[in-house]
Amino acid sequence: MSTLTKIMVAVVSSVFLLSPVAFAGGNLAKQKPIEVRLDMGKDSAGDHKFYPDKLTFETGKLYKLVLHNPSDSKHYFTSPDFVSRVYTRKVQVMDDLGAGAKQIGEIKGA
Repeated sequence: MSTLTKIMVAVVSSVFLLSPVAFAGGNLAKQKPIEVRLDMGKDSAGDHKFYPDKLTFETGKLYKLVLHNPSDSKHYFTSPDFVSRVYTRKVQVMDDLGAGAKQIGEIKGA
């Protein structure tokens, strides 16, 4: 490979690596979170299903996942594949939804 070819490859590689696409959204701390709500069951249905039943997230975007149980039945959310692919910054357990909700627990990672 000639010296000119090596220089061109280095320049093209540098441009790609420094492009915004390579950073996939940049600094998450400066983003407003996109709220995604997952209802665990429905008031009248009495079933143990998630609504919606599929979630899609994009790398480089900040999300706030809200798990809401509108029924009187207990639900458990476990997803090893999901947990192994995301970074959690803050996990809070709230007593209700909305502005008046109070934090009743917090989960901290290792």
